[in-house]
Amino acid sequence: MKKLILFLAALTFTLNSCKKEFKEGEVPAENKKMADLTIDDQFNWKTTKDITVSLSSSSNNTVSIKSQNGDVYLKAFLKGGHNFDTKITVPTFEKEVHVICNNQSDLVSVANNNLNYHFN
Repeated sequence: MKKLILFLAALTFTLNSCKKEFKEGEVPAENKKMADLTIDDQFNWKTTKDITVSLSSSSNNTVSIKSQNGDVYLKAFLKGGHNFDTKITVPTFEKEVHVICNNQSDLVSVANNNLNYHFN
């Protein structure tokens, strides 16, 4: 019985001693609300961006545009001698993409929201 009382006393002491003490003027996290946040009016909430794509090839080919980790953004058929123009949506953090056609693969910048590429 003594062991049980000692165990319960130790458990009570341990649980009660684990409270965080706040500094004067500090607001506990549970008292903060989303409505209390101040966010700059110029903050861009978008997580994606649109890229204008213009591809061409001298022969008929299938082309893919992929992220550096392999996510496919576009897969299309290029008709030889004609431009293929479209828009794709990519994450805002994407700065370069892989453009793949037949055995040709190149890393192309999309930092300026344009992708122009001609396959030989």
